[in-house]
Amino acid sequence: MQNLFSVNRHHLTTVTPPYYRYTFPQSSRPSFCNGLLNQPVSCNLSVEFRRPNFLFNQPLTYQKTWQLHFTRGLAHSNGAVKGLILANVVVFLLWKVADKEFMLQNFTLHLDDFNSGHYHTLITSSFSHKDVRHIVANMLSLYICGNRIGKLYGPKFLLKLYLAGAFAGSASSLLHQAFLLLSSKDNQMSELDLSKAASLGASDAVQAIFILDRLLTSMEISLFGFTIPVHALLAGKYVWEDIKRVKENRKVSGAAHLGGAAVGIMAWAWLRKRGL
Repeated sequence: MQNLFSVNRHHLTTVTPPYYRYTFPQSSRPSFCNGLLNQPVSCNLSVEFRRPNFLFNQPLTYQKTWQLHFTRGLAHSNGAVKGLILANVVVFLLWKVADKEFMLQNFTLHLDDFNSGHYHTLITSSFSHKDVRHIVANMLSLYICGNRIGKLYGPKFLLKLYLAGAFAGSASSLLHQAFLLLSSKDNQMSELDLSKAASLGASDAVQAIFILDRLLTSMEISLFGFTIPVHALLAGKYVWEDIKRVKENRKVSGAAHLGGAAVGIMAWAWLRKRGL
């Protein structure tokens, strides 16, 4: 998530974290995990779409068949990931064709609109992206890490993890904005600018998935009799980077990333407690 005041966060390592959530002033508002996945491809849905004459008044049995294929597709971990990616792409395209004021009010997160009752932006802002680079980086991390999580714990768990990360990240971002507003007397920004600062991006939701994936991936190195959990240290590195972003008040919303990371850590602790 990126703060409308402060620029992208981007780490190029063997594992790329979710691409950073953006924050920018209202006047201008307009990561890669290891490994490749071999996913089975279901041809049921494509077979239906290849009918030579597609009519809008299809029989009820045909409609039920299409709905059944669609539901089964989402019930797959791969289908859940593709559904989330599709939702993000649709919102990204809406930015190109829909009314900008409508999009700003409903798909970005900032204090003014939230105080006006736009509570849905806690979730919808995490389906919104600033540019192509922003969405591609986040969706790559979501596709690779999300498929691994979905295979282990199912599509419902993955969807809940994404939404929980989005909610926690947005809430953290709002709290950080409110804190900056209260301390604006010691800040060069005006109270008006702070109240209208907006953020958007799926990086908080993807951060939850990314951190859980890193914690579940066991890679340890023994050195002088000590066991070093490499992937856990890597996850900690990204969390530390976000803490620095919050302290330095950068454009990238470190607070949103920390909220998503907290969800990933809690999910890992919950799974470990149950021996899953």
